[in-house]
Parts: sequence; structure tokens; C-alpha cells
Amino acid sequence: MAYTTYEVSFVDAQTIQIRLELGEIIDAAQTTEFPEGAVILDGGFVVDANGRDIGKSWGDNKYFFGFDTYNASSIADLFDTQVIDGVAQAPADTVSSWQVQVGGQTVTVEAVSRKTHVLDSAQVGAYNDYAYKTVENVYLRLSSPIPEGESISISFDDADFTTQTAVYDPETVVSEAIHVNLKGFDPDDTYKVAYLSSWNGWDVDTTSPDGGAGVAQEYAPGTDWRVIDEATGEVVLSGEIELTTSKDDPQNYWLNFQQTDTFSIDFSSLTAAGTYHVEVDGVGRSNSFEVAETHWGDTFELAMSGFYHQRSGIALEEPYTDWERPSSLDPDEGLVVTQSLLKITDTTEGYKGSLSHTVGLDPEYDTGVVVENAQGGWHDAGDWDRRTQHLEAARKMIENFENAPDYYETVILDIPENGNDIPDILDEAIYGASVFRNLQNADGGVSGGIESTGSPRLGDGSWHDTNRVYAYAADVWTTGEYAATA
Repeated sequence: MAYTTYEVSFVDAQTIQIRLELGEIIDAAQTTEFPEGAVILDGGFVVDANGRDIGKSWGDNKYFFGFDTYNASSIADLFDTQVIDGVAQAPADTVSSWQVQVGGQTVTVEAVSRKTHVLDSAQVGAYNDYAYKTVENVYLRLSSPIPEGESISISFDDADFTTQTAVYDPETVVSEAIHVNLKGFDPDDTYKVAYLSSWNGWDVDTTSPDGGAGVAQEYAPGTDWRVIDEATGEVVLSGEIELTTSKDDPQNYWLNFQQTDTFSIDFSSLTAAGTYHVEVDGVGRSNSFEVAETHWGDTFELAMSGFYHQRSGIALEEPYTDWERPSSLDPDEGLVVTQSLLKITDTTEGYKGSLSHTVGLDPEYDTGVVVENAQGGWHDAGDWDRRTQHLEAARKMIENFENAPDYYETVILDIPENGNDIPDILDEAIYGASVFRNLQNADGGVSGGIESTGSPRLGDGSWHDTNRVYAYAADVWTTGEYAATA
């Protein structure tokens, strides 16, 4: 297999974009079963009976994680850079290696530019041995515009490159240069807009002191656009693109990170429900989007599902999710949480502290007392602490309910509590605050939450974290935040 996918689109009538996904990754699966004859070495590396690296162990050697499988693209070498004439370049950057035919006639490729990004990574061996699935976007600038409806053939001087064919039809070919909110819009949204822009990567030039230059796509102000109703095929709105930001206009103090002109396509007057796309003359069409009364409700439910997937102390399972996970940081599954004398306000995790959270179980803070029922709340990003700041999210949910109780009483979320008599948004708020309720002292003081003595070790999951875990001591800040929420 070539392990390459090709997609041809257009930036304008004179510029072809070829998007190539290179490589295939087959992810390894974590398991409690170690291969027969496996030996665990220092550092958790696992070798077979012949001493060959086969993976790593995690979670105090309870779990085995083999290496991922990476299948390289047969044309990966076309994008391997080397320094030639003092400039880093790859075979794909050579203009003369590309051939384009339009309507069966060879046309001149005037320039080639390219940009790259990583789609996925695979650990294929021990000691940080990684391989990457990448996307290569190649832009071919032709000597003359392509007539609409003409067939195109693109080839490269390499036997492994599969000749690509396409038709230049801006009404049917999706262009990455047209950016629109794919989540859609509500009919009553006062501002509905798409954008037109493309940075076409880097053009290698061995005569340039910089080795080349970035290519900013140019569009003519006043170019026509249309909004198409996909149910009827009719044009429901039209206008002209307007320059929003020039490539030379500074953003974020001094730099325009787009590095190209950005034009707006304002269709705010579109209020009828339906499925639509935007067309821009000479460029192409956007992906489809919806205008629907359910837009903000659907967006809210999607956002709320994120809180369920960050829950600590329970397993994630069907029917609430297709992405299952064992119960995480769960005292009922063996997690030991120790009481610390360290307050969150003494640390950089709080609002005025200077200490690292990693010192929470150093001798001067460790009480040795096991905290019972130290569970609940939401994990925090890629680590699994539950901190004072999370109470604000719970409070915002409660405020949302207070502002529109009739609406939120009708919202059914994919959470285990959705069959009780409490509105689901309040159920989620209660779950988020529950860890602080569980940690509240008899005198009313509330702990700053649950923390570990280090960032997660590579490969550890929240259900088998090998760091020591502790509860902060109560502090005035968290106690006030909890009182305001509770």
C-alpha cells in the first residue's frame, strides 16, 4: 500500500492546492496482559526473551503498552529536506519536477510553495523513538488561469507518485481558503460571517538571502460571493468580499500571524433555517453549514459533554459515551489520598502563592492521615488535579439555570443522573462541586482540592496514576468560593 491520500482543490483560478496525508499509524492498545517471556527492565522498558524492545509498563507494572505501528508513505522521500546551495529544500520543492495538463495541454508551472503540519505521532521504539503522520500542502502556481470546467492532470517525476486528476469547478470543489463556522449559526445571530484567506506556505529560492519567502495569496477586493441553499440550489444571498486584515497589519502587538490578507464574507442577514455553503468566484465553495433554531442548544450540549468526560472518581461508559475509561483517581479502587498541611494559596496553583504543588507531601507538610471519600469533581486538562478554580465553572452552570430555568429544565444531557428530578445542568454542577463538599472539615473550612506530587508520567492514565496524591489544607479563599457556590 502507498499509505498516501491525495486531495486536489484550488486557491484561485491559477493556483492548485494538493493536500497529501503521508503515512499510516496503528495505535497500540494498553492491556493488563504482558507478552509471554516479557521482561520488565529499569525505567519500565519491556523486552522480549531475546532482549528486543517491545514496549513499556505503566501503573506500577500493572499495564503493558506496546509500540505503535507506523507505515510510511511511499512518497515520503519527496518531502525529505536537505541543504542544497545553502538552502533547506526537498524534491517536492523543485518546480521542474511537476507537470500539469489543463484540457490535455501542458501548461507551465511558474512556482511551487509548500507547508507542512503533523497529524499524529507514533511511538515506534524505546527512548523517544517517534514517527509522524504528516500533511503536506503543495501549491502549484500556473502561468495562466484555468478555464472553468476544464479537466486537470497533475504528475511528478517519481514512479511512486500517483497522477492526480480533477476538474476546475468552483461551484462543487471545496476550497480550504474559505473558512466558515462548521458548527453553524442560529437564525437570530446578529453576526454571521465567513472568511477568505490562504497562506500558501514557503517558496524555496536559492538566490534569496533568506532561502525563499512565504507566499501570501492575493485576492481582488470586490470579488463576488454567494450563499447557496443546498435544498434548492438557489442563491439566497450575495455580495463582495471585504478586506478585514491586511497581511501587513500588526496583530497581537507586532505580528500578523496569518501572514496573508483576510477578507470577510458577511451574510448576517441570512435568517432562514437550512443547510448552506458559500461560493467565491474563481476560488471554490466552503464546507456545508446549518442555520438552525437548535444551534446554541446543540453547542451547549456538546460543551457540557466535555464536563462528563472530565469527571473524576467514576468510570466513563455507555450509554453516556462511546469513549470508555475505567474509574479514575477513585479511593474505592485503591487510590490513597493523604492530608497535607500545604494550602493551595501557598502555591502557584492559587492566587498569591510561590511554592510548587509538588511539595505537598514533603516531610514538613505530610500528615500521614488518609483522607476518606476524596473523590468527585472534574479533572484539570492533561493532569488530574481538582482545584478551587473549578468551583467557578459549577457556579456558572447554576447562574445559567437561574437565568433561564424553563429552558434548562428541558435539557437532557448524556449523564448518569439524567433520570432524576433535578435539571441536568444542576446535576453536573453538583458533581463538579462534590469533591469540595467531601473535603469540607467539621468547622466548615474547605480544602483547595486534590493534587499530586508531579505531572503524570508518560503513559500513565488517570485510572493508574503512579504519583502520590494529597488533599490541600483548608484555606479562606476556597472556603469562600465553595460557600458562594453551595
